[in-house]
Amino acid sequence: MVGHGLMRRFGLLLLFPLTALAGQEDLGDAMNWLSKMARAAHERSYDGEFVYDDGERLETLRITHDAGPPERERIVSLNGVGREVIRDGEAVQCVFPEARKVYVDDQVPRFTFSFDDEDIARLQRYYRLQVEGRDRVAGRPVVRIRVEAQDEYRYGYRLWLDEETALLLRSELIDPQGEVVERLLFTRLELLDRVPDSALRSRFDLSEFERIEDRPRPPGISVPVPWQVAWLPEGFQLTEQRIKALGEGGEVIQLVFGDGMSLVSVFIEPAGEVGVEGVLLDKGAVHGYALVQEGRRITVVGELPAEAVARIARSVRLDAVAHADSSATAAVAP
Repeated sequence: MVGHGLMRRFGLLLLFPLTALAGQEDLGDAMNWLSKMARAAHERSYDGEFVYDDGERLETLRITHDAGPPERERIVSLNGVGREVIRDGEAVQCVFPEARKVYVDDQVPRFTFSFDDEDIARLQRYYRLQVEGRDRVAGRPVVRIRVEAQDEYRYGYRLWLDEETALLLRSELIDPQGEVVERLLFTRLELLDRVPDSALRSRFDLSEFERIEDRPRPPGISVPVPWQVAWLPEGFQLTEQRIKALGEGGEVIQLVFGDGMSLVSVFIEPAGEVGVEGVLLDKGAVHGYALVQEGRRITVVGELPAEAVARIARSVRLDAVAHADSSATAAVAP
């Protein structure tokens, strides 16, 4: 009976919470909030727990972030055997205790967005940015931002940013049909002045694990990439190029493209035993597509709708001019 009385007395407040009143206030510009969010992801030290849902898997993770310098971070899965990602500056270790392996790379896992003011200014050409109102996440006041895609080749986003710090506490990826395909939600956040070293170390003795290093070609060696990606959604630019050595003299080229919100990688490697062609991955917001072109296996994986990923893969072509330059460079290399 008490519950029904509260509903009658405060029904309007329950149906129309603080977000309904937010339109009466000036919560600032969406671009400004996104800029603050990008800085906060690197400049704030904190410890928290969040839930990640890609539609197929629901996982709870703990993240401990030390702003440094150097910037350090540890992400631990609280499900199953407790896989870990440990970052120290640019060095990243991915720990798989069930396989007793640790993978070493220099690519930072992406749970938050990272872009500069120039990226944010560019976003307005491909997304509609809007401050929608206020809400609460993990017991903290937040500002809700809508980032709406202006074409069918990318996702939209809803972002909930902590009012005090601008840290991202909740996010949803929205597909072109308006469906949520991926969620991230913090359930606890503790801001820290200092992060103890013990909180950033693996709980496993990694000296007993097999160590597998995934390192790109040394930066001093420059070889033109003899491939071009003929089609990308408007606004996507090359952000990174990596060439990794494989066994028996082969190598894999990785080209990373982004528009400030989403990333997509193009991998080009010897075809070998061809394996799967066509749809390779369909997991929440991430899609993969593979095919063979000019004796190479082309694999595209990214945070884009399936049609966009497939179209990118089918557009990859051997660039005759760059191929000639690459051959000449290889011929004179010591």
